[in-house]
Formats: sequence, structure tokens, C-alpha cells
Amino acid sequence: MGKTLRKKLNWVLLCALLGLGFGSNSARAATIPILSGDGLSESNNITGTNVLINAWPEPIWKAPTKGGKWISYANTGVGGITAPDTAITGDPTAIFSKTFTIAFGQISVGGSLVSFWADDTAAVYIDSNPLSIFPLATTVSVGTYCLNRPVSCQPSKGGTVDLAGLSAGTHTLSIRAYQLFSNTFGILYEGAVITDAAPNAVPEPTAFALGGFGATLMALLRRKNRA
Repeated sequence: MGKTLRKKLNWVLLCALLGLGFGSNSARAATIPILSGDGLSESNNITGTNVLINAWPEPIWKAPTKGGKWISYANTGVGGITAPDTAITGDPTAIFSKTFTIAFGQISVGGSLVSFWADDTAAVYIDSNPLSIFPLATTVSVGTYCLNRPVSCQPSKGGTVDLAGLSAGTHTLSIRAYQLFSNTFGILYEGAVITDAAPNAVPEPTAFALGGFGATLMALLRRKNRA
């Protein structure tokens, strides 16, 4: 192999290693689906495993449009069993959880929209903090089918939140659902968290290691070329 060709190949290898070392996850945008009923990192405090339920057609219940499904802790949908009633000031009938992870060096950005519906109503939390856009009603006002305010079951009575500003790590959405008027019970949520590189993101540990390896290789190649 000629000396010139060998040098070119060495530099191609070096550039590839350096690109691998410093091109970490922090530089890549990602979309994390947040969908009820997808079976991914979702659970409840009653039975542990969420189940898909038969839904009322619109306009009684919101019809999913982004991949979510109506779920419950048991078959409490149309034609199923009746979940026990509770009070708006009491404990929720069931608590549903959805866990997702934002990669190292990333942050959730604007447009991370997730929408929620529930029969009869629900309060929504992120990492045990209540989302202020969904204050739980202090008094019960019966609507046509569910509660007469968000979060409820009808298409116009859902609630949408932008989950922008979440840092890298694991996060948990909690939906505390309340059965108030007997009959059917369940929840629906659908949307996505969009992530991108966090400002002044520090490269991943593997990036430091690979970058150091690339710098060492550069020094060795220079020494060899001098020889």
C-alpha cells in the first residue's frame, strides 16, 4: 500500500472514530410515544396489568386518533363489570401509571403534547407533581355522560398538556381516575414527548472514552508518519 493512500485511510478511520466519540445521543432528536394500551411500561395499582376495554362510540367517549386505547384495571368498559364508586374528595378508584425515559443529554421540547380523557374524571400528575392544567374538580357537576368538565370522557372534555422542559432520566405519568356515577369506567391518553439536545449538554461517558481513544490514535499515527 502506498504511503499517500495509507495516510488517507488513516485519516478516514480517525475521523470516523472522532465522529463516533463526540456524536452522542445528545445530538439526536427523538419522539417517545405516550399511548394508553400499548403495553409498554404501563400499569395500575389494582391489578398491575392494564386491560383493553370496550369503548362507547363518540360522542359518549372520545374515539382514539393517535394510537391510544381505552384501558382499565379490569373489564369495566361496555358490557363489563361495574367499578366501585368513590367521591371526588376521596381516594381514586384506580391509579394508572406510564413510565418513559429521556436519553442522556436530551430534554423534552415544545410540542410534546399528550391528551387525556376519563370516565368519569381524573387528575394527572408527572413525577408525583400535579399538572396545574388539570385541577381536580372540588364539586361534582354531571354532564351528558361523564363529568361536565375536563378531564372527562367526551371529545370536547379532554385535556391536553405540553410536557416540555423535562430533563434526561425516567419520568412517570400518573392518572388518578375516579368512578362517580357507576356504569362504565376507564381512561384514554395519547400523544408523544419530543426530545432534543439539552443546552450545554455534556457528552455521554462513552463519548469521552471514544474521543480520548481517537486523540490517542491521532498521536500514534503522527509518530508513525514521522518515522
